[in-house]
Amino acid sequence: MIRSRNHTLDLIRALAALEVMVSHLQPLIFDFHANHSEPHYMGLPVRVFYYATCFGHQAVTVFFVLSGYFVGGSVIAAKPEGFWRRFLIQRVSRLWIVLLPSLALTFVWNMLDFHYGGAAYLNGSANPITGPAQPVHLDVLTFLGNAFFLQTIYVPHYGDNGALWSLAPEFWYYIIFPLLFFGVGFGRSVKLWRRVAMLLAGVGLIVISPRDVLVGFVIWLFGAEVAALENRPLGAIFAGWKVGIPSVFACGLLLHLSHYEPETAGVRLGIGFSLAVACPWIIRVVKLTPPVGKIAAWFSDFSYTLYLVHTSFMAFVWCAFFHSERLAPGGRAFVRFAFFGALVVAYSYGCSLLFERNTDKLRRFLTRRLSPG
Repeated sequence: MIRSRNHTLDLIRALAALEVMVSHLQPLIFDFHANHSEPHYMGLPVRVFYYATCFGHQAVTVFFVLSGYFVGGSVIAAKPEGFWRRFLIQRVSRLWIVLLPSLALTFVWNMLDFHYGGAAYLNGSANPITGPAQPVHLDVLTFLGNAFFLQTIYVPHYGDNGALWSLAPEFWYYIIFPLLFFGVGFGRSVKLWRRVAMLLAGVGLIVISPRDVLVGFVIWLFGAEVAALENRPLGAIFAGWKVGIPSVFACGLLLHLSHYEPETAGVRLGIGFSLAVACPWIIRVVKLTPPVGKIAAWFSDFSYTLYLVHTSFMAFVWCAFFHSERLAPGGRAFVRFAFFGALVVAYSYGCSLLFERNTDKLRRFLTRRLSPG
């Protein structure tokens, strides 16, 4: 399904990627417990900053909703004939063109980190707020497991690149949803035996999936449902303020609660559902000015790269050049945070020019090579 570009969704995706990045950067720079203090005893600006940079995991829920909307919507609008070849080329080219280089870069930065001050961080013996909870894995089996989207399912994430965790379930959502969608008969020209085979395969993947993967799949389906309803009468109801405003309020309330309490499956589902329901109204009422829209589109275009490549580079710079130092909140800490954040964004953008920017070229190449005949 081809949609005209929506800069409001670009902005949401860009902000989610930036939130993940700053939530990983903040504990490397700031020691909010220096001098035995607590964030809630500090000044209002520090409290606001601390609050705003602690929603990295929740931002992944936003990615799942948007992925369901775009990818699920493309499945719903697709024709069954030749679907799997087209779909897999589109999805795998999109994922691998950034994932494989990011795995290689993770190896490079982690190996350098071992030699330039980051051994404690990578071995899991650094401060648990800033370091991996256990020694990192850089073996070939873990590399291949991450390359084929099995991280956190059968292998750990590769190196210190914890952001890789969400890529595995998302890939399997790409497989499970079409299997179920065409398996239950939405593709009218699909033969019965193929429907049965796809339905059994989809159900089988659900049965063997971990619980957290299934929770994420339900969130992903919320986004797909929005895509399915957007041109129907019920979609028009969602786009009205009577549904949109309460949904935005509910989403904000659940995000606030998740900041202070463990993010349970119920809270994750609530955030995903309320965000998905609110999206049609947000898209209708939020109109960005052309300059802001261009900036949002620019960030969105390399948000996937930013998500995958920032962790290892950030940790290497922190260990090698800042000697794993963490600062009490103050002017020096905030200047370092701003400089560090700009450096990571610039690095990610440079990587995107090499890899993500060439997604369409890879897609056309694979289409030519894998076309029948």
